[in-house]
Amino acid sequence: MTPWRRIAIAPPRSPSAPLYRRLVKTYPRAPRLDEALFFLADTLQDSGKDDEAVQAARELTKRFPRSQWAPASHVFIGEHLFDKSKLAQALAEYQAAAEAETDDVYPYALYKAAWCRFNQSAFHDAMDLLQKVVAVSLGGDSANPVEKGEVNKVQLAREARRDFVIVYARVGKPETAREEFSRRFGREAGLRMLEQYGKLLFNEGRDAEAQLVHRQLLGIHGDRPAAALDQTRLLMIAARSGKRKELLREAQALVETFQRVRRAPGSPDEKEQVEEAQSHAEETLRTLAVSTHNEARKTQLEDTFAATRALYSDYLTLFPDAPDAYELRFFDGELLYGLGEKAKAAEMYEAVARQDLAAIRSGKKPGKWLSKAAWSAVVSRAEVAGDSQPQKTKDAPGNAAPQPSQQRAITPEEAKLADACLLYLDVLPDGPHAVEVTFKIGRLEYLSGKLDAAEQHLSAIALKHPESELAEYAANLVLDIANLRKDYRAVHDWSVRFLEDGKLAAHGTLRSDLGRVEGQSAYALADGVADDEGKAHALLAFVDNHPGASLTDKAIFGAAAALSRTGRVDDALAARSRLWKEMPASPLVPRALLASAADHNAVGDFGEAASLLEKYFQGYRREVEGRKWRRAHPSPSRKQERAPLYDEAKAQAALSDAAVLREARNELAKALQDRSAALTAWPKTADHDEQVQIVALLRAKLGEPSRAARDLAAVARSAHGKAALQLVSWREAARLFARVREIGHSRWAWSELEKAYRYLPAKARENLPPEAVAAAAEAHLQLGSRTFDDFKKQQIEPPLMRTLNRKVALLQQVKKRAEETVAMRQADPAVCALAQLGEAQMLLAQAIARSAAPRQLNEEERKLYRAALEEKAKPIYDEARETLKAADGKAHELGVASTCVSRAAMLLEKLDAKPAPRATLAVAQVPLAQAPSFVDAAGKPIELEKVAGPSQGRER
Repeated sequence: MTPWRRIAIAPPRSPSAPLYRRLVKTYPRAPRLDEALFFLADTLQDSGKDDEAVQAARELTKRFPRSQWAPASHVFIGEHLFDKSKLAQALAEYQAAAEAETDDVYPYALYKAAWCRFNQSAFHDAMDLLQKVVAVSLGGDSANPVEKGEVNKVQLAREARRDFVIVYARVGKPETAREEFSRRFGREAGLRMLEQYGKLLFNEGRDAEAQLVHRQLLGIHGDRPAAALDQTRLLMIAARSGKRKELLREAQALVETFQRVRRAPGSPDEKEQVEEAQSHAEETLRTLAVSTHNEARKTQLEDTFAATRALYSDYLTLFPDAPDAYELRFFDGELLYGLGEKAKAAEMYEAVARQDLAAIRSGKKPGKWLSKAAWSAVVSRAEVAGDSQPQKTKDAPGNAAPQPSQQRAITPEEAKLADACLLYLDVLPDGPHAVEVTFKIGRLEYLSGKLDAAEQHLSAIALKHPESELAEYAANLVLDIANLRKDYRAVHDWSVRFLEDGKLAAHGTLRSDLGRVEGQSAYALADGVADDEGKAHALLAFVDNHPGASLTDKAIFGAAAALSRTGRVDDALAARSRLWKEMPASPLVPRALLASAADHNAVGDFGEAASLLEKYFQGYRREVEGRKWRRAHPSPSRKQERAPLYDEAKAQAALSDAAVLREARNELAKALQDRSAALTAWPKTADHDEQVQIVALLRAKLGEPSRAARDLAAVARSAHGKAALQLVSWREAARLFARVREIGHSRWAWSELEKAYRYLPAKARENLPPEAVAAAAEAHLQLGSRTFDDFKKQQIEPPLMRTLNRKVALLQQVKKRAEETVAMRQADPAVCALAQLGEAQMLLAQAIARSAAPRQLNEEERKLYRAALEEKAKPIYDEARETLKAADGKAHELGVASTCVSRAAMLLEKLDAKPAPRATLAVAQVPLAQAPSFVDAAGKPIELEKVAGPSQGRER
């Protein structure tokens, strides 16, 4: 049925066309002839006689142009012409039909006229006509329609709006589409038309325009479900564009959009839009991810891998439960592993394995990637955790002593590895990698201290899979677990059980390793004896029963320690001496030397203690020289250098202590030898200058004062930044130069000392130690002796006043020098300076009193002259007396007992003054106590004659 017939009102009619023909022909002037012609045309059309039907309709429009059937007839003719693409004639017929605006066919005639104009490319006319169709069909203005009327007209209005979008797509711009649709058809209808417009552009491949419209729609829809479809199309447009960055951006936006709209409620229509969007988005993302992954495998380009990663992530975020998510999740894991993101890859593999585990538990068949995913999860977690294949160590199959350093809290990555291993064993308990996975989880349990679980897993490998290469390592760890528990009986039982399995014991050196366990267990049992006496006996018995065993030196050392704790020092020393005598290469020799040296020192055997300390240094030097030689003569077959046995700091301290002990025993030559060896071995130590000073002083004591003086002067010159050392070295050098009568060198050393002190800043002087200040004061005193000598040489002779003034001037210099020395607040130099000043004052008084009288004076005049001189000398004598008393008093107060004090006392006696009394030491008159009796280890008295026996030859 044609559209015009659906719109026309058709009363009952005869189904036969011949009847209508006869009626028209027989009654050409009948009153309802137009109606007969209309139904004749209708009947002819039903009969398939379109041309005759059109002819009947034309006759109606010509003979009855004002008939109520004329508009429908014009539409009928227009449809016939439109189908034959005679657009101009068809348009004329539609326009003729549209002249009757009240007729029911009026909206349809306008609609068909719009299509004619569309096909004639008159797009703007077509749009205007379609807008008019909407207004006429719905009533009111097209932008504010009434939306009431017949169903056919409402449907026609919808089709007109839809077709308006088609026409607009030919001539309109996407930038103005939203405004145009809204202006012509209202906001709500305009939005629907904008959605249709975007879809049309998208389907036609007009991507740039479609992208613009869908971005507008995305902004309009906001969080509504329709936004998901908008973003999906934007993603598909980006995919078609081939622009990688834009594609990834839109994919990420799609994830965000879906997450928003899924939270927002929607109408049924909107839910359909979301479902459509999900369908398109899932397919698009899946296709893009897989194709990009394939491209990345071929090109190996970083940006392509990154794009694949992003697409997989977006897909799994949006569609985690999609049927294809299982496979894409595995592919994502493969991609992440290849990119080095092992932890994230493991998460993907584990998700695949868990999905398969759920399927297995529900009685379903697991996916095809189960085995690979479960194993890949373990591999990935192992690489992240730093877990690798076990390596043999010298400690395997476990030292009998526990190794707490191996027990620790596992890291978060290792905990995830443990979970991955358990997951593998859940899904594939007998899988191809079950043994390796069991070993990994057992080792992690061993590390974390879950020893029961570790023992269960590891022993299962050793006993059920003895042919596996991991069985040897598993057996070793089982033995170590027993060691950690200090259950040495269990160590023995496991070793026996493992030895009985020929396949297991055939691995590498496991058989010999297990054989060593017996010796190690024996040592552990001996060392585990509680009391020291029993422990020492058990350890020494172990040494006797296991000659050449690897733990012999350790047993000897432990036995010596136990003997030392029981007070059997001589036995402990004898046991330790076996180490450097019988096993000089033992790593315990250095410790034994130091321990024995400490024991000898404790009992007063300083000579033996010094000898052992020197032996420690000699061992250190041999080790260092050996290392140097091996570095200078490398060999590819030589094993890796082991850690040093001797500690440099301990060797340095040992040699220093040995020198001190030698000095205490007055073995100065050996002390000098030790000090010199230390300087040769460590020429750049922080106290190098101090050590050189000590060596020089030792040389002086050994009869080489001249060399010692020069060495000390060299130290003083080189000791930059060490003011105290410099001052003391100059002092000792000056003293030694004076001792060998090199007076010029001595004065030079004193001068350098005073110069160094004078150039020091005031704050530095304040911080000097007393000995350094004393050295400076002594230098000041010594350098003042020349002035004192000049004073003594100056005679008072005619002309009297000139020589007297000269001597008084020299006295003032002596006094100034003495005051400066006293101001330095050092007891001995201050006392000497005062004594020297007092002597100078006394000598001046004597010189004045004893001056020769002029020759022209007679005897009486000579007596008067002499009396006058003595009167002049008296105050000077008094001053000398006071100065000497001050020197003597300070010496008494400060406890100074030098030659200067004796000199001052002697001079005081010459001046008829007595020095202050000195305190004397008196021996107490009390009887001596009897020597204590000696007792043995059991507390029984020992005769003194017997005590002397073991001590003979020991220097105390």
